[in-house]
Amino acid sequence: MPHDLTIAQYLRSRSPISPARLPIVPAAFVTISREAGAGAHSLADALVARLSKEKDPRLAGWHIFDREITERVAKDPGLQVSLKSLLNEEFHEGLEDYFRSAFSSKGSQLKIDHHIFRTVRSICALGKAIIIGRAGALVTRDLPRGVHVRLVSEREIRVERIVSDTGVTSAEARKNLDLKDAQRAHMVKADFGKDIVEPLLYDCVWNTATVSSEEIAETLTGLILRRSD
Repeated sequence: MPHDLTIAQYLRSRSPISPARLPIVPAAFVTISREAGAGAHSLADALVARLSKEKDPRLAGWHIFDREITERVAKDPGLQVSLKSLLNEEFHEGLEDYFRSAFSSKGSQLKIDHHIFRTVRSICALGKAIIIGRAGALVTRDLPRGVHVRLVSEREIRVERIVSDTGVTSAEARKNLDLKDAQRAHMVKADFGKDIVEPLLYDCVWNTATVSSEEIAETLTGLILRRSD
């Protein structure tokens, strides 16, 4: 499967890092929060393409982790073992402390997302990862080197994108859009007590109706370099 190959490539690319020497977050990472249909995958693809053109080694070897790939890592014991082996004991102890302090009072619904959140945080700790969704900005808020992005756009433009990408009718696209936005907002509120639309949760909020994915990627490249120092 392509996703299996992508994950394996990422883990191999990070394996030269010695766990004994690994600092917390040796390279920058990006999280993308988005309104449904705002173009998160387009931005992620454009960003990887833009980074790959640079000669700076800090911009080489980046990988995209969307919902499907992240859940694949979280559910596959073999991939979890590979991921854990790249992180030192200090990080694992800090991970346990983080989740105990952040979510100890939460209800059973969090247990469904808990493993996903752990996986997202571990991937970001290795760096050179672009996380789409999965409350990435909140799960990794205290980790250094993160670049946290929120994508928004006019509702009808988002509807048009969904119709173009999936082939559903406009009515179905509107229904799916509203459902996804509501589900994401509910998860962030229930698990983190935050409003997903709060701009202060992110480093930058982009309107993809007026700024292209390529333009955003160009700007983010400079920010990634600065966060990599």
